[in-house]
Amino acid sequence: MSFMGIITNPKNENYIKKFLKKYINIEYVIFINEKNIENMRNIKFDTILLGRKFEENEILNEIIRKCKYLILNSDLKVYDNKLDNLNIQIITYGFNQKATITTSSVEEDKIVVFLQRSIVNMYKQYVEQMEISIDIDKNTETYAVMESIAILLIYCKHIKNVY
Repeated sequence: MSFMGIITNPKNENYIKKFLKKYINIEYVIFINEKNIENMRNIKFDTILLGRKFEENEILNEIIRKCKYLILNSDLKVYDNKLDNLNIQIITYGFNQKATITTSSVEEDKIVVFLQRSIVNMYKQYVEQMEISIDIDKNTETYAVMESIAILLIYCKHIKNVY
């Protein structure tokens, strides 16, 4: 069973849910918040997406230490000092030059997301640098698109079939 824990802004949750339903079959996606994190202590997540500031606590630290992938919004500057010595693959996203995933263009009806460095997906395949163009509507948050693409790159076996 694959478990994914997502900590993101509530307005991004619906976009991510629709995106995952359309492109990826992940068995269990759990949206984590300050109210339910206590119940997550004994779940071994394959992936954690940390897309918003979250009150740091030992349960979150424990969950992150046990996961395989951490998708991290690098614009937030959270967890910078806690990421050393973790035996997990960290995929960052954001609008800065050092992010693994960023945008190469943002238009009114389209976002082009850019994977700047290769990553290894859950099938142990290398996913090389690429651009992915996603059609959006005017209410779509750019961070929600980058978060969804990060998940897609990890869980999609044949990425070329998606876009």
